[in-house]
Amino acid sequence: MPDEEQKKIFAKNLNRYLSLSNKTQKEVADAIGVIPSTFNTWCQGIALPRMGKVQVLADYFGINKTDLIDEKSPISISSNKGIIIKVLGSVAAGIPISAVEDIIDEEEVTEDMARQGNLFGLRIKGHSMEPNICDGDTVIVKEQPDAENGETVVVLINGDEATCKKIYKYEDGSIRLVPNNPAFSPKLYTLDEISTLPVTIVGKVIELRRKF
Repeated sequence: MPDEEQKKIFAKNLNRYLSLSNKTQKEVADAIGVIPSTFNTWCQGIALPRMGKVQVLADYFGINKTDLIDEKSPISISSNKGIIIKVLGSVAAGIPISAVEDIIDEEEVTEDMARQGNLFGLRIKGHSMEPNICDGDTVIVKEQPDAENGETVVVLINGDEATCKKIYKYEDGSIRLVPNNPAFSPKLYTLDEISTLPVTIVGKVIELRRKF
């Protein structure tokens, strides 16, 4: 396989596991003992790590080394029969997901994944979740009204289009929505603001799809 193609495959797989683990590039780079700028070249498909470091990464994510270096189907292969879900260009307040008409694409998920609940795809707009989730990426979202600390969620705020952020909850009922991109600021919403704006969790991101 040509080296450039291998770099792209590795970058795609690495970014997928970064997203699924809700980790930033710096967090993983620090954990495995490499400088963030080097780690970033792996994520961008500019360079490949040595096989020893690939194994360290695989151990960190709890996966096999081949999960990082081999070309993978964007869906699990645990089931041969796929389920088609719609990819939305936007999600607006007051409109059930099932009634949204801004359908721009389709994605296939396995039956096993579909059993988790109601799923939909959302096309990402903007740069606030880079470098893990980029403008133009598609995230697979499980509809649910709540999430655990550190999970990536799709939320509606004050009637605007849905946004994708990490969520952190506090004992007083407030929540903080945190972008991955340090150029963007986190937003804190009090319990009163959550109710009056309102701030509504649409669902949890369970997978990232990226096309090169």
